[in-house]
Amino acid sequence: MTVAADTVSVMPLVAELDGHRIESWRLGPEAWSALKQSYRSSTLTMPCGLTAVPKVSNLGTQFFAHASGTACELHVGADESPEHLSAKELVAEAARAGGWQATVEFAGPNRSWIADVLVERDGRRIAVEIQLSAQDEHELKRRTRHYLEAGLEVIWLLGPRNKARRRELERNCIDAHVMVPDLGAQELGLPTLLEDRDEFQDFDAGVRMLLGGAIAKRIQVVVSRVGVDTEMKQCWRPECGKWFTRWHVDSLDMTSRCGSVARLENSIGYRNHAASRFEQLTTVQETIRPLIGASDLPAPTRYGFRRSKPVPDGYIAQLCPHCGVLQGDGMDNPGGRRRVYDLPVWTFMPIENDLLDRPHVCGEIGPGKCEQTQQFDGPAFGIGGYVTMREVHASSEPLPAKGYGTHRSLR
Repeated sequence: MTVAADTVSVMPLVAELDGHRIESWRLGPEAWSALKQSYRSSTLTMPCGLTAVPKVSNLGTQFFAHASGTACELHVGADESPEHLSAKELVAEAARAGGWQATVEFAGPNRSWIADVLVERDGRRIAVEIQLSAQDEHELKRRTRHYLEAGLEVIWLLGPRNKARRRELERNCIDAHVMVPDLGAQELGLPTLLEDRDEFQDFDAGVRMLLGGAIAKRIQVVVSRVGVDTEMKQCWRPECGKWFTRWHVDSLDMTSRCGSVARLENSIGYRNHAASRFEQLTTVQETIRPLIGASDLPAPTRYGFRRSKPVPDGYIAQLCPHCGVLQGDGMDNPGGRRRVYDLPVWTFMPIENDLLDRPHVCGEIGPGKCEQTQQFDGPAFGIGGYVTMREVHASSEPLPAKGYGTHRSLR
């Protein structure tokens, strides 16, 4: 826990006995009783340097306290909960079992901060902070920056009352991992692509996975399915008058390099007179238009920039595939000629960067783990924040095969 005018627990689990660091939970009842009898003839000090007194809480937790009448500017505030104390023990023991050096309540230079647990190995130094009580988002960010400036990596274990801040902290403190433990079950929730769907592991295994690099900060994906909203229309131009298919992308299924799958769904529908569109991209048109063109639907529209009297600055419009004339904008539903179809694909398509910034359990399944290389500029699926990420559920019907007659029956 960081302190530069901050507060630190008044129930520390560690102290120094004649210059040697001791941890309260590792002393059995007999050893603790002996310490209570003998500490006055030894030098027992708190992390702040003041005299320590071994005590036992009403719930049976062994901890250290300041001697009566001692004024300490570092250890102030409310007692840590038994769950908080237990979490520090669990983290330290799990890290040690995984080959890491773990120091509970590690004090920084000049004791300006104290980390709940500092784990170290091969030059890496990671501060693990447990925050079960509610804390302001700005304070969490400030404390994270404090550790980063000290050259430490950061892992937060947030209680349920802080879970809503998890995504915001991940966005703004990209070097911090944010996990949600279930201390009652002694499990650790590791993030998946879906914000409300953690993968719970035994606490010991979860900590070792976390320290061992099992969490990737970003997903590397291919699009494995496209949901296309379609509508059949006739060109308004008398010299043409041919049927065509309006279309726009309603949803995408994305499959990560490590095998995770999620669906991105357009939550606001078709945006009229948009200055840029995902559908205008060459890679999107070259993927989707041939599939619609090979089906029993009329030829699909092309997307292109046009100006009109209502929109003199121009917008990305749908154009008749036969004569190239602007066909207005929007998707309506006269005569029941509108349907959503599934298009199976396997290709790269631009997805808004924030949707790809997804910490998740990333396991090796053959092709390798997700890399951090996919970045897109310009139109991408999800620009503007109108996309939701969901579990893949039942899909729509496939495009009708050529000669099936679906489009004729819908006129």
